[in-house]
Amino acid sequence: MAPRTDQPEIGLLADPDLPVEVAHALADSSLPRALAAHRSCAEDDPGCRLQVRQSAIAAGRSHMPGVLDAVADHREREGWDVAVYLTEVPVLHGHEPVIADVGLDRRVAAVSLPALGAWRLRTRAVRVVAHLVVGLLEADGDGPETATDDSSPRIATLLGSTRRREPRDSRIDQRLTGPVVSGRLRLLAGMIRTNHPGRLVAGMAAAFAATVAASAFMIFNSSTWYIALTAGPWRLVGAAVASAVLMTAWIVVRHGLWERRRRAQAEARVIRLYNLATLATIGQAVVALVVVTFAVDLGAVLFLISPGALANTVTATLHRTPVVTDWIRIASLATVAATLAGAVGIVLQRDEDIRNAAYGYRQREHLRGNPPARITDRSDDESDAA
Repeated sequence: MAPRTDQPEIGLLADPDLPVEVAHALADSSLPRALAAHRSCAEDDPGCRLQVRQSAIAAGRSHMPGVLDAVADHREREGWDVAVYLTEVPVLHGHEPVIADVGLDRRVAAVSLPALGAWRLRTRAVRVVAHLVVGLLEADGDGPETATDDSSPRIATLLGSTRRREPRDSRIDQRLTGPVVSGRLRLLAGMIRTNHPGRLVAGMAAAFAATVAASAFMIFNSSTWYIALTAGPWRLVGAAVASAVLMTAWIVVRHGLWERRRRAQAEARVIRLYNLATLATIGQAVVALVVVTFAVDLGAVLFLISPGALANTVTATLHRTPVVTDWIRIASLATVAATLAGAVGIVLQRDEDIRNAAYGYRQREHLRGNPPARITDRSDDESDAA
């Protein structure tokens, strides 16, 4: 195919939620600058045209070849030269996380954003997408064979130890994967970011209201003072950790957030990652709730319990004068009890509200019983079945 002389058109397809936000951020500034060095995308004319479309390409498809087929169909309908699909779905090649799948002859690629990690996501996405686009443009101009030889090594060195694999399905020409250990940890961190733990904290309004109400009761209860003052610091720390763990487990069980393993081993590996991401997401939200509750309780204790009032209790029970840590102990025990009471508030929240706050688009759709929120490697399923 002869090299193009007109303006190349590059399409960015993206899942709703985080992927489309990343796609718009890339198209607005970062990606054009990264592509400026390529001969077809120089900043002077003709340059490259970038278009962003939100589309749930992976809906109803459980294997990456089918996803690339849909991306290729979309590229042809739009008249783009190259199409790159950004998804929040994690994909595994055996035990290795898949970063991107490429169809050189059809000039399409799919990038799994969770495989890029939670930190510096846009920076990594720019580097990966820019190199994929350059490789696909070169494939368009020079033929798949030349692009495979020249572009793949450059793409495969983006994230340090990125590997290039050869999938069994002929519709995928290149597959970029990460290392097993560090790559899986980065994938898990990316899945947690997709789940929006910060948004979950804001969505736990009923639980926070229950913790505040319980804290008020505990702070004004003289038994709380006595137990807190006689308990050792490690016992209070252990009680705080136990209450956070129990509340996390209760949220997961109460709202049906734990997924059961499937028969296929490839599916089971992804489900384990989803469950770990769920525990980490809920755990972060619970820890944030505990920290905020403790700050409120400590402020209330310092403001409401005067040194004279505390001195009467401390002198009568421990035969000493009060110290600063006594106020901290009372606030700590009140927080432990309030955290357990927060579980009652969680019961008052609808499953839908918790899932909307805790999960990204794909996982929410899966838990509603809609198309699958994960994509497996067909070759893995075949080997498992064998």
